[in-house]
Amino acid sequence: RSQSVDMIDVVPWKDINALRRNPAVRIDMAGGVFMSVWFNPSKKPFDDPRVRRAIAFAVDREAVSKAAFFGYGKPIYGAPSTSDSPYHNSALDQTFVRDLPRARALLAEAGYPQGFEASMVVFQGMGIYTTTAQVIQANLKEVGIDLKLELAEWATLLDRKNRGDYQSVLYGTSLKIPDPDTYLYYYGAESTFWAKPVGFRDPELETILAQGRARVATEERRPFYLQAEQRIVETSPWVFINWREQAQGYSSRVQGYAQRNGSISESSPGLSL
Repeated sequence: RSQSVDMIDVVPWKDINALRRNPAVRIDMAGGVFMSVWFNPSKKPFDDPRVRRAIAFAVDREAVSKAAFFGYGKPIYGAPSTSDSPYHNSALDQTFVRDLPRARALLAEAGYPQGFEASMVVFQGMGIYTTTAQVIQANLKEVGIDLKLELAEWATLLDRKNRGDYQSVLYGTSLKIPDPDTYLYYYGAESTFWAKPVGFRDPELETILAQGRARVATEERRPFYLQAEQRIVETSPWVFINWREQAQGYSSRVQGYAQRNGSISESSPGLSL
């Protein structure tokens, strides 16, 4: 606002609307990054897909969007592929609309009719993480889950993620490439990004993804990736919360620069002009 800098590479979500009203500032939005809760399926109670799905039904994604992202965080009720992707399974788009009775029923079916105690590791350095976690904590309390938030610095969180040292963790990431083959990067049993440190293995999902990888034409690949997203939602190794629109702000003096979507947008705080 003071014109003392030419660019802000991460505009706080609470300031986006105010800066948009400033004629001397241009706000550029990019998507592709999403927030999600990752589970450690080697630790009870998150070894049971019914528990993970119960949490998916319990989370109030609209409340997260409003509280943490000031409306710049569209809820994800299905899989985290964009609606313009030919591989997006639109039949899943309303799967996890909030349904507390369904969440309670799944918990009871899994053997937790009174709920349970659990923990979630949360990055303490950005308000979007702590606010999102607090909303989720309150949501889960409604179905009997007492969620303890373990605040951590980013380096500590990454170390614990890489060692599989958590029950659950709140994480922001993106589809690393604009192709659903990236699901193997997340869920392939040998991937050190998430699956291997927590011992996750889903042979059915890996078979589907391998069949998709073996084809070239979009129409030949599409049925397999629709199945893959169905399987991911059914097993819910992660609970997808919302898209995280990211804003950059530029002085009117800045010309010829545009923010990119997806994984490049996710990494933008580490880039400089």
